[in-house]
Amino acid sequence: MIPTVERILFLQKIPLFESFSVDELWQVAQALDEMTYAKGEMLFEEGKPAHAMYLIVSGTVEASVVGKTIATLGKESILGDVAILDGMPYVVSVTASDEVVAIKIEREKLDDILDANPGAARGVIRVLTRKLRYFGQQVIDARQGKKMDSDPMDLTELKL
Repeated sequence: MIPTVERILFLQKIPLFESFSVDELWQVAQALDEMTYAKGEMLFEEGKPAHAMYLIVSGTVEASVVGKTIATLGKESILGDVAILDGMPYVVSVTASDEVVAIKIEREKLDDILDANPGAARGVIRVLTRKLRYFGQQVIDARQGKKMDSDPMDLTELKL
């Protein structure tokens, strides 16, 4: 089991939590469930109701749409963030490519934390807005004939 202090240090690396205070990160760390997935095991399925957000601690996963892999993601990737915040179903399926350790937070727990911490909620909005702008620019670039990033799901350099 990952100790709370290590969870907080891990969360500090995740852009979605960049505006959270240490107290707010502690609340999130306490709400996380540690999960282990074997190769081929599904974390969540496209079209199913969003119930949790996942943070990859180790291992790699494949994101797919209608059975076609669109991205391979690894350590420090965040999955299902938009779906649990907007209440819509997951838009991709995510499957473990090898053994994966992930920490997840259930939608209701995250909602409670954001309701109690408006500053943190505003920070999440800022990060998601940057993500939206990034993907919007990708669409504009594609329509103008510019080549999209080789991995449009890799947002690590953008600090999203």
